[in-house]
Amino acid sequence: GPSNPYDLKRFSGGSSSGSAVAVATGMVPVAIGYDGGGSIRIPAAWSGTVGLAVGFSRFPFQNKNVNINPSVKSGPLAANVEDAAEAFLLLGQPFSRQGDGGGAVHPYTALYGGVGPPPPHLHPRWLNINGSEENKVEGGVNGVHRRQPIRIGVFQEWVSHRPTGTGGGNTILDDAVYKTFQKTIQALTTISATDTNTDDGGGESSTPYATLVNFTMPHMSLQALSHAIIVTCSFSFSLLKENFRGLNNRETDDPSDTLQPATEFQLRIGHHITATELLSAMRIRSFAMAQWRNVLAEKVDVILTPTLPMTALVRPNGSDKIGFSDTSLGFQMMRYIWPGNLIGLPGIAVPVGVDSKGLPLSVQVLCLHWHEADCLAVGREIEKMFVDERAKPPPEFFVDLLE
Repeated sequence: GPSNPYDLKRFSGGSSSGSAVAVATGMVPVAIGYDGGGSIRIPAAWSGTVGLAVGFSRFPFQNKNVNINPSVKSGPLAANVEDAAEAFLLLGQPFSRQGDGGGAVHPYTALYGGVGPPPPHLHPRWLNINGSEENKVEGGVNGVHRRQPIRIGVFQEWVSHRPTGTGGGNTILDDAVYKTFQKTIQALTTISATDTNTDDGGGESSTPYATLVNFTMPHMSLQALSHAIIVTCSFSFSLLKENFRGLNNRETDDPSDTLQPATEFQLRIGHHITATELLSAMRIRSFAMAQWRNVLAEKVDVILTPTLPMTALVRPNGSDKIGFSDTSLGFQMMRYIWPGNLIGLPGIAVPVGVDSKGLPLSVQVLCLHWHEADCLAVGREIEKMFVDERAKPPPEFFVDLLE
Protein backbone atom coordinates (compact mmCIF):
# COMPACT_ATOMS: atom_id res chain seq x y z
CA GLY A 1 0.00 0.00 0.00
CA PRO A 2 0.96 3.69 -0.04
CA SER A 3 3.30 5.24 2.49
CA ASN A 4 1.94 6.65 5.72
CA PRO A 5 1.28 10.40 5.28
CA TYR A 6 2.65 11.06 8.79
CA ASP A 7 5.93 9.26 8.15
CA LEU A 8 6.84 7.94 4.71
CA LYS A 9 9.01 5.21 6.26
CA ARG A 10 6.01 3.59 7.94
CA PHE A 11 3.09 1.38 6.90
CA SER A 12 -0.29 3.03 6.35
CA GLY A 13 -2.32 -0.07 7.26
CA GLY A 14 -4.04 -2.97 5.52
CA SER A 15 -5.51 -3.63 2.12
CA SER A 16 -7.75 -0.52 2.20
CA SER A 17 -4.83 1.77 3.02
CA GLY A 18 -5.14 3.48 -0.37
CA SER A 19 -8.60 4.68 0.62
CA ALA A 20 -7.37 5.76 4.06
CA VAL A 21 -4.43 7.74 2.68
CA ALA A 22 -6.63 9.38 0.02
CA VAL A 23 -8.89 10.66 2.81
CA ALA A 24 -6.03 11.57 5.16
CA THR A 25 -4.30 13.67 2.50
CA GLY A 26 -7.48 15.53 1.53
CA MET A 27 -7.84 13.98 -1.93
CA VAL A 28 -11.39 12.80 -1.15
CA PRO A 29 -13.75 13.27 1.83
CA VAL A 30 -14.96 9.65 1.78
CA ALA A 31 -13.66 6.39 0.28
CA ILE A 32 -14.78 2.76 0.38
CA GLY A 33 -12.89 -0.06 2.05
CA TYR A 34 -13.29 -3.77 2.73
CA ASP A 35 -12.52 -5.39 6.06
CA GLY A 36 -11.76 -9.10 6.54
CA GLY A 37 -9.20 -8.68 9.29
CA GLY A 38 -9.29 -4.99 10.10
CA SER A 39 -8.57 -3.62 6.63
CA ILE A 40 -10.83 -0.60 7.20
CA ARG A 41 -10.11 0.06 10.85
CA ILE A 42 -6.32 -0.54 10.82
CA PRO A 43 -5.60 1.87 7.92
CA ALA A 44 -7.97 4.40 9.49
CA ALA A 45 -6.11 4.20 12.80
CA TRP A 46 -2.62 4.45 11.30
CA SER A 47 -3.59 7.15 8.80
CA GLY A 48 -5.54 9.34 11.24
CA THR A 49 -8.99 8.96 9.68
CA VAL A 50 -12.38 7.54 10.68
CA GLY A 51 -13.14 4.00 9.53
CA LEU A 52 -16.59 2.40 9.83
CA ALA A 53 -16.70 -1.37 9.25
CA VAL A 54 -20.41 -2.16 9.28
CA GLY A 55 -21.95 -5.48 10.27
CA PHE A 56 -22.14 -8.45 7.94
CA SER A 57 -24.34 -7.76 4.88
CA ARG A 58 -25.31 -4.25 5.98
CA PHE A 59 -23.82 -3.18 2.63
CA PRO A 60 -24.16 -6.27 0.41
CA PHE A 61 -21.49 -6.39 -2.28
CA GLN A 62 -21.61 -10.04 -3.32
CA ASN A 63 -22.85 -10.97 -6.78
CA LYS A 64 -22.32 -13.75 -9.29
CA ASN A 65 -18.79 -12.48 -9.96
CA VAL A 66 -17.78 -11.91 -6.33
CA ASN A 67 -17.41 -14.74 -3.85
CA ILE A 68 -19.12 -14.55 -0.49
CA ASN A 69 -16.43 -14.32 2.16
CA PRO A 70 -17.53 -15.23 5.71
CA SER A 71 -15.23 -12.64 7.31
CA VAL A 72 -15.44 -9.60 5.03
CA LYS A 73 -17.64 -6.54 5.23
CA SER A 74 -17.42 -3.14 3.56
CA GLY A 75 -17.69 0.41 4.83
CA PRO A 76 -16.57 4.03 4.48
CA LEU A 77 -13.32 5.67 5.47
CA ALA A 78 -13.98 9.34 6.09
CA ALA A 79 -12.48 12.59 7.30
CA ASN A 80 -14.86 12.68 10.28
CA VAL A 81 -17.68 10.72 11.87
CA GLU A 82 -20.40 12.87 10.33
CA ASP A 83 -19.13 12.12 6.82
CA ALA A 84 -19.01 8.42 7.70
CA ALA A 85 -22.63 8.65 8.89
CA GLU A 86 -23.72 10.28 5.63
CA ALA A 87 -22.03 7.49 3.67
CA PHE A 88 -23.62 4.88 5.95
CA LEU A 89 -27.11 6.22 5.27
CA LEU A 90 -26.47 6.36 1.53
CA LEU A 91 -24.81 2.97 1.06
CA GLY A 92 -27.46 1.18 3.10
CA GLN A 93 -30.45 2.55 1.20
CA PRO A 94 -33.51 0.30 0.74
CA PHE A 95 -32.83 -0.48 -2.93
CA SER A 96 -30.01 -2.75 -1.83
CA ARG A 97 -32.33 -4.63 0.51
CA GLN A 98 -35.53 -5.04 -1.50
CA GLY A 99 -34.20 -5.36 -5.05
CA ASP A 100 -33.73 -2.93 -7.93
CA GLY A 101 -36.07 -4.51 -10.47
CA GLY A 102 -33.23 -6.43 -12.06
CA GLY A 103 -33.20 -9.30 -9.61
CA ALA A 104 -30.70 -7.85 -7.12
CA VAL A 105 -32.07 -8.66 -3.68
CA HIS A 106 -30.33 -8.40 -0.33
CA PRO A 107 -29.34 -11.94 0.74
CA TYR A 108 -31.09 -11.51 4.08
CA THR A 109 -34.38 -10.72 2.32
CA ALA A 110 -34.58 -14.25 0.96
CA LEU A 111 -33.13 -15.78 4.11
CA TYR A 112 -35.80 -14.32 6.38
CA GLY A 113 -38.89 -14.86 4.25
CA GLY A 114 -38.92 -11.60 2.34
CA VAL A 115 -38.12 -9.36 5.30
CA GLY A 116 -34.84 -7.56 4.75
CA PRO A 117 -32.54 -6.11 7.39
CA PRO A 118 -33.57 -3.01 9.35
CA PRO A 119 -32.99 0.20 7.37
CA PRO A 120 -29.96 2.31 8.21
CA HIS A 121 -30.67 5.01 10.76
CA LEU A 122 -28.95 7.28 13.25
CA HIS A 123 -29.21 7.03 17.02
CA PRO A 124 -31.71 9.34 18.80
CA ARG A 125 -28.72 10.94 20.54
CA TRP A 126 -27.39 12.12 17.20
CA LEU A 127 -27.09 15.85 16.57
CA ASN A 128 -28.19 16.47 12.99
CA ILE A 129 -26.47 18.79 10.56
CA ASN A 130 -28.55 21.90 11.25
CA GLY A 131 -27.64 21.74 14.92
CA SER A 132 -30.99 20.72 16.42
CA GLU A 133 -30.93 17.86 18.88
CA GLU A 134 -32.92 14.67 18.46
CA ASN A 135 -32.07 13.05 21.76
CA LYS A 136 -35.28 13.37 23.77
CA VAL A 137 -36.26 10.27 25.69
CA GLU A 138 -39.91 9.30 25.60
CA GLY A 139 -41.74 9.17 28.92
CA GLY A 140 -40.22 12.25 30.48
CA VAL A 141 -42.04 13.72 33.46
CA ASN A 142 -43.35 17.31 33.28
CA GLY A 143 -41.61 17.85 29.97
CA VAL A 144 -38.21 16.82 31.31
CA HIS A 145 -36.32 14.55 28.92
CA ARG A 146 -33.06 13.17 30.23
CA ARG A 147 -30.50 10.99 28.53
CA GLN A 148 -29.75 7.65 30.07
CA PRO A 149 -25.99 7.07 30.37
CA ILE A 150 -24.54 4.83 27.68
CA ARG A 151 -23.10 1.64 29.15
CA ILE A 152 -19.56 1.31 27.80
CA GLY A 153 -18.12 -2.17 28.19
CA VAL A 154 -14.40 -2.70 28.78
CA PHE A 155 -12.59 -6.03 29.20
CA GLN A 156 -9.70 -4.75 31.30
CA GLU A 157 -7.38 -7.74 30.87
CA TRP A 158 -7.85 -7.60 27.12
CA VAL A 159 -7.19 -3.88 26.66
CA SER A 160 -4.26 -3.58 29.07
CA HIS A 161 -2.08 -5.76 26.83
CA ARG A 162 1.34 -4.35 25.84
CA PRO A 163 2.91 -5.78 22.67
CA THR A 164 6.34 -7.26 23.26
CA GLY A 165 7.93 -6.06 20.03
CA THR A 166 8.34 -7.05 16.40
CA GLY A 167 10.99 -7.61 13.80
CA GLY A 168 11.98 -5.14 11.13
CA GLY A 169 13.49 -2.65 13.55
CA ASN A 170 10.22 -2.00 15.36
CA THR A 171 10.15 -1.87 19.15
CA ILE A 172 6.71 -1.46 20.65
CA LEU A 173 7.16 -0.27 24.21
CA ASP A 174 5.30 3.06 24.06
CA ASP A 175 2.39 3.22 26.50
CA ALA A 176 0.74 6.05 24.54
CA VAL A 177 -1.98 3.77 23.15
CA TYR A 178 -3.10 2.53 26.55
CA LYS A 179 -2.80 5.94 28.25
CA THR A 180 -4.89 7.58 25.54
CA PHE A 181 -7.47 4.82 25.78
CA GLN A 182 -7.79 5.38 29.53
CA LYS A 183 -8.05 9.12 28.90
CA THR A 184 -10.94 8.45 26.51
CA ILE A 185 -12.79 6.37 29.10
CA GLN A 186 -12.30 9.06 31.74
CA ALA A 187 -13.63 11.74 29.38
CA LEU A 188 -16.73 9.72 28.46
CA THR A 189 -17.60 8.89 32.06
CA THR A 190 -17.04 12.35 33.54
CA ILE A 191 -18.74 14.68 31.06
CA SER A 192 -22.41 15.38 31.69
CA ALA A 193 -25.26 14.74 29.31
CA THR A 194 -27.16 17.82 28.16
CA ASP A 195 -30.88 18.11 28.85
CA THR A 196 -32.73 19.42 25.82
CA ASN A 197 -36.13 20.22 27.34
CA THR A 198 -35.88 20.67 31.06
CA ASP A 199 -38.35 22.62 33.16
CA ASP A 200 -35.71 25.25 33.90
CA GLY A 201 -35.04 25.95 30.23
CA GLY A 202 -32.27 23.43 29.67
CA GLY A 203 -28.70 23.12 30.82
CA GLU A 204 -26.27 20.55 32.08
CA SER A 205 -27.56 17.62 34.08
CA SER A 206 -25.68 15.60 36.64
CA THR A 207 -26.19 12.48 34.56
CA PRO A 208 -22.88 11.36 32.99
CA TYR A 209 -22.75 10.67 29.28
CA ALA A 210 -21.55 7.11 29.94
CA THR A 211 -20.94 4.59 32.69
CA LEU A 212 -18.14 2.05 32.67
CA VAL A 213 -19.12 -1.63 32.79
CA ASN A 214 -16.36 -4.19 33.18
CA PHE A 215 -16.96 -7.55 31.53
CA THR A 216 -15.01 -10.70 30.76
CA MET A 217 -15.02 -13.08 27.82
CA PRO A 218 -13.89 -16.74 27.87
CA HIS A 219 -11.51 -18.42 25.41
CA MET A 220 -10.31 -15.26 23.70
CA SER A 221 -7.19 -16.91 22.27
CA LEU A 222 -9.21 -19.69 20.67
CA GLN A 223 -11.64 -17.16 19.21
CA ALA A 224 -8.78 -15.11 17.72
CA LEU A 225 -7.22 -18.26 16.27
CA SER A 226 -10.55 -19.28 14.78
CA HIS A 227 -10.81 -15.94 12.98
CA ALA A 228 -7.28 -16.37 11.61
CA ILE A 229 -8.12 -19.85 10.29
CA ILE A 230 -11.40 -18.78 8.70
CA VAL A 231 -10.09 -15.61 7.03
CA THR A 232 -6.94 -17.35 5.74
CA CYS A 233 -8.94 -20.21 4.22
CA SER A 234 -11.47 -17.82 2.72
CA PHE A 235 -8.93 -15.61 0.97
CA SER A 236 -6.91 -18.59 -0.25
CA PHE A 237 -10.03 -20.16 -1.75
CA SER A 238 -11.30 -16.90 -3.24
CA LEU A 239 -8.05 -16.00 -4.98
CA LEU A 240 -7.60 -19.53 -6.26
CA LYS A 241 -11.15 -19.60 -7.64
CA GLU A 242 -10.73 -16.22 -9.29
CA ASN A 243 -7.63 -17.67 -10.96
CA PHE A 244 -5.04 -15.11 -9.99
CA ARG A 245 -2.21 -16.28 -12.19
CA GLY A 246 0.38 -15.16 -9.67
CA LEU A 247 -0.88 -17.72 -7.18
CA ASN A 248 0.12 -20.68 -9.35
CA ASN A 249 2.30 -19.29 -12.13
CA ARG A 250 5.26 -16.96 -11.55
CA GLU A 251 6.21 -17.09 -15.25
CA THR A 252 4.77 -13.80 -16.43
CA ASP A 253 6.27 -10.54 -17.64
CA ASP A 254 3.49 -8.42 -16.20
CA PRO A 255 4.15 -7.58 -12.51
CA SER A 256 0.45 -6.80 -12.04
CA ASP A 257 -0.34 -10.47 -12.67
CA THR A 258 1.74 -11.70 -9.74
CA LEU A 259 1.32 -11.56 -6.00
CA GLN A 260 4.17 -10.41 -3.82
CA PRO A 261 6.02 -13.42 -2.39
CA ALA A 262 4.99 -12.61 1.18
CA THR A 263 1.32 -12.39 0.15
CA GLU A 264 1.54 -15.61 -1.83
CA PHE A 265 3.16 -17.34 1.14
CA GLN A 266 0.35 -16.25 3.45
CA LEU A 267 -2.29 -17.47 1.01
CA ARG A 268 -0.62 -20.82 0.57
CA ILE A 269 -0.89 -21.39 4.31
CA GLY A 270 -4.64 -21.56 3.80
CA HIS A 271 -4.23 -24.47 1.41
CA HIS A 272 -2.79 -26.56 4.22
CA ILE A 273 -5.55 -25.97 6.75
CA THR A 274 -7.67 -29.10 6.91
CA ALA A 275 -11.43 -29.30 6.66
CA THR A 276 -11.55 -30.59 10.24
CA GLU A 277 -9.62 -27.56 11.48
CA LEU A 278 -11.89 -25.20 9.55
CA LEU A 279 -15.00 -26.92 10.92
CA SER A 280 -13.63 -26.60 14.46
CA ALA A 281 -13.06 -22.88 13.87
CA MET A 282 -16.65 -22.51 12.65
CA ARG A 283 -17.95 -24.21 15.79
CA ILE A 284 -15.95 -21.83 17.97
CA ARG A 285 -17.42 -19.01 15.90
CA SER A 286 -20.93 -20.12 16.88
CA PHE A 287 -19.85 -20.18 20.52
CA ALA A 288 -18.35 -16.69 20.16
CA MET A 289 -21.52 -15.33 18.58
CA ALA A 290 -23.57 -16.34 21.62
CA GLN A 291 -20.99 -15.01 24.10
CA TRP A 292 -20.54 -11.56 22.52
CA ARG A 293 -24.24 -11.16 21.85
CA ASN A 294 -24.97 -11.88 25.51
CA VAL A 295 -22.64 -9.05 26.55
CA LEU A 296 -23.94 -6.52 24.01
CA ALA A 297 -27.61 -7.38 24.31
CA GLU A 298 -27.78 -7.71 28.09
CA LYS A 299 -24.90 -5.90 29.80
CA VAL A 300 -23.54 -3.01 27.71
CA ASP A 301 -24.53 -0.74 24.82
CA VAL A 302 -21.10 -0.59 23.17
CA ILE A 303 -17.61 -1.98 23.75
CA LEU A 304 -14.58 0.29 23.75
CA THR A 305 -11.02 -0.78 22.89
CA PRO A 306 -7.90 0.72 21.37
CA THR A 307 -8.10 0.17 17.62
CA LEU A 308 -4.56 -1.23 17.62
CA PRO A 309 -2.07 -1.93 20.40
CA MET A 310 0.62 0.02 18.53
CA THR A 311 1.03 3.01 16.22
CA ALA A 312 2.18 2.72 12.60
CA LEU A 313 5.20 0.46 12.16
CA VAL A 314 8.36 1.08 10.17
CA ARG A 315 8.47 -0.76 6.86
CA PRO A 316 11.34 -3.28 6.67
CA ASN A 317 13.84 -2.75 3.87
CA GLY A 318 12.69 -4.36 0.63
CA SER A 319 9.08 -4.80 1.74
CA ASP A 320 7.88 -2.59 -1.12
CA LYS A 321 9.15 -5.21 -3.58
CA ILE A 322 8.77 -8.57 -1.88
CA GLY A 323 6.08 -7.75 0.68
CA PHE A 324 6.19 -8.46 4.39
CA SER A 325 4.89 -11.44 6.34
CA ASP A 326 4.99 -11.79 10.12
CA THR A 327 2.30 -14.03 11.57
CA SER A 328 3.09 -13.13 15.18
CA LEU A 329 2.87 -9.43 14.40
CA GLY A 330 -0.42 -10.01 12.55
CA PHE A 331 -1.94 -11.57 15.65
CA GLN A 332 -0.80 -8.61 17.75
CA MET A 333 -2.18 -6.09 15.28
CA MET A 334 -5.59 -7.81 15.21
CA ARG A 335 -5.85 -8.14 18.99
CA TYR A 336 -8.89 -5.82 19.16
CA ILE A 337 -9.97 -6.23 15.55
CA TRP A 338 -11.06 -9.84 15.12
CA PRO A 339 -14.51 -9.76 16.88
CA GLY A 340 -15.69 -7.53 14.07
CA ASN A 341 -14.77 -10.18 11.51
CA LEU A 342 -15.25 -13.44 13.37
CA ILE A 343 -18.89 -12.71 14.22
CA GLY A 344 -19.59 -9.56 12.21
CA LEU A 345 -19.88 -6.90 14.91
CA PRO A 346 -19.98 -3.35 13.51
CA GLY A 347 -17.01 -1.22 14.58
CA ILE A 348 -15.71 2.29 14.07
CA ALA A 349 -12.16 3.59 14.48
CA VAL A 350 -11.94 7.19 15.68
CA PRO A 351 -8.72 9.27 15.93
CA VAL A 352 -8.03 10.61 19.43
CA GLY A 353 -4.54 12.09 19.43
CA VAL A 354 -0.88 11.47 18.65
CA ASP A 355 2.01 9.65 20.25
CA SER A 356 5.46 11.08 21.00
CA LYS A 357 6.46 10.69 17.34
CA GLY A 358 3.41 12.54 16.03
CA LEU A 359 1.74 9.35 14.80
CA PRO A 360 -2.06 9.02 15.04
CA LEU A 361 -3.73 7.22 17.96
CA SER A 362 -7.20 5.70 17.65
CA VAL A 363 -9.92 4.00 19.68
CA GLN A 364 -12.51 1.51 18.46
CA VAL A 365 -16.22 1.30 19.30
CA LEU A 366 -17.91 -2.09 18.76
CA CYS A 367 -21.67 -2.58 18.88
CA LEU A 368 -24.41 -5.15 18.30
CA HIS A 369 -25.39 -6.35 14.84
CA TRP A 370 -27.54 -3.79 12.94
CA HIS A 371 -26.70 -1.14 15.59
CA GLU A 372 -24.15 0.86 13.62
CA ALA A 373 -26.00 3.95 14.82
CA ASP A 374 -24.67 3.28 18.34
CA CYS A 375 -21.08 3.14 17.05
CA LEU A 376 -21.59 6.39 15.16
CA ALA A 377 -23.21 8.19 18.10
CA VAL A 378 -20.48 7.27 20.58
CA GLY A 379 -17.78 7.78 17.94
CA ARG A 380 -19.02 11.31 17.28
CA GLU A 381 -18.98 12.12 20.99
CA ILE A 382 -15.40 10.88 21.22
CA GLU A 383 -14.45 12.88 18.15
CA LYS A 384 -15.83 16.09 19.66
CA MET A 385 -13.83 15.53 22.86
CA PHE A 386 -10.51 15.09 21.08
CA VAL A 387 -10.89 17.27 18.00
CA ASP A 388 -8.09 19.60 19.11
CA GLU A 389 -5.71 16.70 19.79
CA ARG A 390 -6.27 14.89 16.52
CA ALA A 391 -3.22 14.33 14.32
CA LYS A 392 -2.89 16.51 11.24
CA PRO A 393 -0.85 15.39 8.21
CA PRO A 394 2.21 17.47 7.33
CA PRO A 395 1.20 20.34 5.01
CA GLU A 396 3.34 18.96 2.19
CA PHE A 397 1.17 15.83 2.11
CA PHE A 398 -2.25 17.47 2.37
CA VAL A 399 -4.35 18.82 -0.49
CA ASP A 400 -7.22 21.20 0.18
CA LEU A 401 -9.52 20.67 -2.80
CA LEU A 402 -11.62 23.71 -1.82
CA GLU A 403 -8.76 26.13 -2.32
